Amino acid sequence: GDLFGPLVVAGVVLTPDIEVTLARRGVRDSKIISDTRILELARIIRANCPIEVLTLLPPNYNIAYEQHGRNLNRLLAWGHAQVITKLSQRMPVGKAISDQFGDESLLVEALADEGCQITLEQRPRAESDLAVAAASIIARAEFVTAMQDYTQKSGLEIPLGSSARQVKEIGKQIYRRWGRRGLERIAKMHFKTVQELISEVDK
Repeated sequence: GDLFGPLVVAGVVLTPDIEVTLARRGVRDSKIISDTRILELARIIRANCPIEVLTLLPPNYNIAYEQHGRNLNRLLAWGHAQVITKLSQRMPVGKAISDQFGDESLLVEALADEGCQITLEQRPRAESDLAVAAASIIARAEFVTAMQDYTQKSGLEIPLGSSARQVKEIGKQIYRRWGRRGLERIAKMHFKTVQELISEVDK
């Protein structure tokens, strides 16, 4: 995962006709598409599909992470359940497909907590399904846009990832300039790298 930036969960509802349209436009797993193309495809998906997006910016992410027992998979399950429930309330949805993360029971229980009764399929590498691929593109576009905004506002080139040397160095610059509060506005504070860079600056 990325140390800087939000956690984004997205859902997309597809009909067979829209699925054909998106396939022709090149929608596929977001991990193999450039960020420039991601933003272009996201506009196409938004123009053709009902979507739902949950974006947890770092200040809200850090609170939610604590609220879910400092367990990322529980937080992800809650986020996915929010998105699936809201989409199913807006229109008839026959089935939800989700990438599998952690124990399958987490998402099942999170949906039950929301009172959402829907046929659910969880599977590894679910981006092979076009609806999941489209949702991953929407989520990535939201993330990329947020990172561009952070870079513009901070005047720093905010890097991706969580362990590269550049990530730690930028984190140190943020901490030196704006303190812990500055880090909390842009970073996921439970990451080991955050604790390391704080202790190294505070030496």
